[in-house]
Amino acid sequence: MELRERRLVPVVGGVTAAATAVAALGPATHVAEAAPDVEAGATSPLGLAQEGVFESCSAYFGFGKDAGVAGMVGFEVEDVNGADGVAHAVPDDVQVVLVIEGESGDTLECVPEEISAEDYARWIDDISFDNAPPWPPSGPVRFAYPSVVSGIEIEGLGNVTAVGYRVVGIPDEHTLVSPTGVQPLPDHYRNTWLGEFDVDPRLTEVIADAAGPDAVAAYEAAMAACAAGEDPDDPEDPDLVAALQALLDFVGHDTEFTEAQCWSLDETNVFARFAVGTIQSYERVETIRLQVPEETTPTTQGPATGGAAAQPVPATPTYTG
Repeated sequence: MELRERRLVPVVGGVTAAATAVAALGPATHVAEAAPDVEAGATSPLGLAQEGVFESCSAYFGFGKDAGVAGMVGFEVEDVNGADGVAHAVPDDVQVVLVIEGESGDTLECVPEEISAEDYARWIDDISFDNAPPWPPSGPVRFAYPSVVSGIEIEGLGNVTAVGYRVVGIPDEHTLVSPTGVQPLPDHYRNTWLGEFDVDPRLTEVIADAAGPDAVAAYEAAMAACAAGEDPDDPEDPDLVAALQALLDFVGHDTEFTEAQCWSLDETNVFARFAVGTIQSYERVETIRLQVPEETTPTTQGPATGGAAAQPVPATPTYTG
């Protein structure tokens, strides 16, 4: 399939149209079929992209679905110069699209899919994260976006190399303060493959909090030995066992080990990475800042020299925030 370039849908007040590149994150493997192109149309009275201008991202990937792991992001909307009496929100009266780059050099823009309680529950079950935070998160609704590291390929794009978002629709009589252009979205699911014994600092922080610095040192030494194809020096080292148990407790697995072999370190490491990535993604919220022109009252100057009255001069609107 040959992807057509999507035309920027105007927003009231204007948004930077040039899409800035976001850093590529890694390889991908899964394949998702692309949806048909839809011709861009006019905006609604609120300046929003009308239904059909951008297709749903669910045609390409989804949270907890087969085509790659998906991250979560919420969008908080605020007025920088005071509330206007309306609770603005995505997708109620503010519209964003995901900007997905592929190895082909093409870019796909689509409307992110809201994550349901069922989607989240299926994902938590898939990764065996028994201590997962409850759904829904506090704050705005969460939307899915693809994890590049976990692997996703879209027909016409090839391997996905970067993911971001941009604002394409805002309420009437508002202007967009930030963000303008394409904003990158982080990939919280770092290396989650078996057999990769690199140390994740997010996991050493979990170990340090639960078992202390000696457990961290034992864990790092054992991971280095496993990466070199060797067994840990002392699989029954209490500090090493405490480190392994800290990760198991973090994930919520009701398992106890009396020794730490490479296979148990490897599997626990993967489960814990999925868990900590899910927590970071669960908490991710981007802020969209709008403003409305403040009402001003024309002012007049006193009589000029010579008795001639000055003409009223409109005040220049000022903005705060």
